[in-house]
Amino acid sequence: MSKTVRRIIPFGSGDIPAVQSWLEDMAEKGLFFKECGLLFAKFTRGEPKKMRYRLDFCDVVACDIPDEKKELYEQSGWHVVGDYNSDLVVVCTDEPDAPEIYTDPELLVKPLKKISGKLLASWLVFWLLYSWVDFGTLTTEVVLGDSSFVRYLLDFNTLYFIGLCLLSLLLLFEAIYHFVGWLRVRKLIKKLKNGEELPQGERRSFRAAVGKVLCPLAVPAVILWGVHLFFIGYPIGLNIGEPIKDIGSMPFPTPAELGIECGGSCNNYGDEHSDVLASEVAEYTHSNDYYGKDAFRYEVRYYDMRTQSMAKTLYADFVASASSFDPKQYALFADEIHKSNNAGCWDGEYMPQITARRFELDGAELTLVRDRFADSDYCIEQILCIRFENQVEYVLYQGDGSIEDYAQDFVDCLKKEV
Repeated sequence: MSKTVRRIIPFGSGDIPAVQSWLEDMAEKGLFFKECGLLFAKFTRGEPKKMRYRLDFCDVVACDIPDEKKELYEQSGWHVVGDYNSDLVVVCTDEPDAPEIYTDPELLVKPLKKISGKLLASWLVFWLLYSWVDFGTLTTEVVLGDSSFVRYLLDFNTLYFIGLCLLSLLLLFEAIYHFVGWLRVRKLIKKLKNGEELPQGERRSFRAAVGKVLCPLAVPAVILWGVHLFFIGYPIGLNIGEPIKDIGSMPFPTPAELGIECGGSCNNYGDEHSDVLASEVAEYTHSNDYYGKDAFRYEVRYYDMRTQSMAKTLYADFVASASSFDPKQYALFADEIHKSNNAGCWDGEYMPQITARRFELDGAELTLVRDRFADSDYCIEQILCIRFENQVEYVLYQGDGSIEDYAQDFVDCLKKEV
């Protein structure tokens, strides 16, 4: 058995009475304080005995305690053990008659103010980090009602969202922990200024339990927050899965299978992945780079949801988002598009004419949305939303003909998956 053991440090430097009681309790268990690191304290095994530990302040630089200070302690029956977080000198004695090392409590005020400043700075840092955890469009879309929570999670990545929630809670608890520590040190300083003695023998089991969790996690929490910065603005990138190797095997038809010609050179790509809320998510795009009359767009989003309830929520969300728009935002967007490509199709002064029709087909519920976004017959986007049991498909089409003519083909593909 090793003669040296490590234990998580449960208290900060400013919690002097609790630290002293903790070290005394460890001695009664046969573990005697040796040295202190960033997160762990080292103890040497020995025969259990009753000890008194005290924490004193002096200029502790690189764990080097002045010799004259050591001699002063030894003359009073105390022995220097080491330092605690480079803020405190740890001394101990097994002599019950050894006098207390404190002569003037007011001498502790200045170093305690230094520790108080550290705790206040830590509280501010953790509070700011907590405030700056980025949840993407959670506020702008979900809270304001522009999107359902289910759709937000699918776009954002559910596991990533859960991870951010846990990180956010950890940062909040760290902020509270350091703030309470700062209040405790300020209270102790006030007592010492009023001439009161430093309290001894305090035992804080709950505080120790909290400290054993939060103290070791403080640094990892900051590191994880820094890592999450790399994903700000690109949360959907976490959902990019494997490229679709066989488009023909997917639960939706391709333009070629529908007999639709895109005209000109078209780009097509797709990927598929899974999510906590959906066993399969696939996205497919087949489009050209033209605007106006020759434009062609065929986009499909497919979701195999875990439950029918979530499928209904996602379907309703797609229908609602396709059937409505913000006139001011639309005007700005259309004007920017019009200026960038100069195609004459998008016009910020023209308000879209949106029609929606719901119908059922072979056990599936469908909604067809036609969005005429400019005063031209070829400036029309068609959106077909389909739900069959747990499966949801969102189809966006811009081209010749009506996507409704192929509704049966989409439903048949979904039924094959069941």
